[in-house]
Amino acid sequence: MSIVPVKLDSGRFAKPSGESHAALAPTTLKGLGLREDSLEELVRDNPQLLFPEEEESLLVVGQQVSNVEHDRADLIGLLPNGKLVVVEVKRDRDDMRGRREGLEWQAMRYAASVATIRSKEELARKLYAPLLARIAKESDSKVHETEALEKIKTLLADSDSTETFNEHQEIILVASDFDDRTMAACSWLVKNGIPLRCVRVRPHAFEGGYVLLEVTTVLPPPELEDWFVEIGEKSDHKTAPTGGGRGGPRVYLQDLFDAGLIKSGDKIRVGSHSDKIGTFVDADTVELEGAQMSPTQYGLKVTGWSAFSVYGSQVFVNEARMKDLRASLAESRTSADAAQTGAS
Repeated sequence: MSIVPVKLDSGRFAKPSGESHAALAPTTLKGLGLREDSLEELVRDNPQLLFPEEEESLLVVGQQVSNVEHDRADLIGLLPNGKLVVVEVKRDRDDMRGRREGLEWQAMRYAASVATIRSKEELARKLYAPLLARIAKESDSKVHETEALEKIKTLLADSDSTETFNEHQEIILVASDFDDRTMAACSWLVKNGIPLRCVRVRPHAFEGGYVLLEVTTVLPPPELEDWFVEIGEKSDHKTAPTGGGRGGPRVYLQDLFDAGLIKSGDKIRVGSHSDKIGTFVDADTVELEGAQMSPTQYGLKVTGWSAFSVYGSQVFVNEARMKDLRASLAESRTSADAAQTGAS
């Protein structure tokens, strides 16, 4: 990976002077003198790192969670669709090689444990309230149970999760690099339908004491066929590769822009927070009070929540619900695909 500094001159790229590129040397967390818990804390405080190619929201509701067999999961998260996610963190491939049990098998045992959680109240009491107490450096988690339950309910407010809460679980493995044995086992699991993802957080040393984090979903991989366009067919949009991921049609903000359902200059607001209305610059950028940020960052800033779904029913673009805009485009695409299939 390299960064090439190039000056602009009258709308053209000027010839670089001096050194033509600045190489960013990939390293490991161990090489930077960081421990495994450093990456764990980073993910806990920035769960959006786990979805580098998706506009997804995850509420971290547990850390270092033990079961009755004294197995301990690094992080437990909750998705807006009611699924619980087991997040296992390792520094790099050397840490994986030294384990008696594969990281992927360990994560599956943890997923089996969190599958026993039956209700939002149980999740708040057993996992989230203790985590909030830990963050606040308090010993009594009881005082945080109401707060924990309200945050869980807020995240799930737009989902039909009453009947499906924690019906299924997902696994995310995080490391600065993965060894071949782990990748082989995880590839087999993904191919056979296990909801598992491997996210690589690779640090690159940068001058001035900075480290740039390259975050990539390495499993499941993109499907090349997803990018193909059939001969004789005009495609008005291109969706991101599915890679055998969550299934069903996916609609992203860029798709809504491409379809003209959202335009630059449109206003975005969240529920009753009408005093903090943002303005879309493009699909990746919202401007609020002179500052530019991602749509997810906008939502987090406005609400003060620890997790935010851009597509929630409380999110409005002008006077239309973001959720309805997304559903409308997904329905039109499904109908177009069905008509095309019928015609062929």
